[in-house]
Amino acid sequence: MRTLDSEEMMAVCGGDSTTVVVIQSSRLESEPIDTSWLNTSRCLDTVNLQQPDVASVGTDPTDIQFSYHVTKANLTIAQKAVLTQILNYGIDHGYTVDETTIAINQAFYESDLGLLNQNGSFKRLFQYDDTTWNALGHGTTNIWDNGAQIVALFQDIQKYEARYATGIANGDIPTSLNFADYFEVKHHNGNNSVEWNSPYITEYEDHTQNNFGFGFDVLY
Repeated sequence: MRTLDSEEMMAVCGGDSTTVVVIQSSRLESEPIDTSWLNTSRCLDTVNLQQPDVASVGTDPTDIQFSYHVTKANLTIAQKAVLTQILNYGIDHGYTVDETTIAINQAFYESDLGLLNQNGSFKRLFQYDDTTWNALGHGTTNIWDNGAQIVALFQDIQKYEARYATGIANGDIPTSLNFADYFEVKHHNGNNSVEWNSPYITEYEDHTQNNFGFGFDVLY
């Protein structure tokens, strides 16, 4: 395991203006760069990158830092870029650590942090299909765009949090069901599902805990 040298930091797969993950001063940052001149045979996905442990969040990277860890997966550069995109959006838009963790876990579970582009009618980062995308109020945005899917997923989390609180209060949802698993039921089984013992819960927990192991803490 090793960190990247300065030349490797600039190498990415793909075309122009690709998002590249840059490790600098113990911070994980994302920035668009012109990659038209790069030798794509030196793709960073083939580089054995040391797992970064601190992500700067916000327009000023000194404002807030998050120490995060992934204990069960050796993520590619592309996966780390997606993880950072979700983390940045969640924190920058006032979502909690728990909400942001759910979004990151869902992205790993549904698409392996963006590596699975499409599975039948299910598309992109969080594997929405057109029917669900439209039914949940996201139809005016592009389902194929990862940024739009991130916005949609966080909106869904917020919406379902209110329904979860009401269901717990009136006894319709068992108190043994935590919100992350409740959200998995709704996201995977459908908006009206009440299958609180869904096999998808076990699959989701097993995949995120045993194959991913993501977590982060706020550093003050």
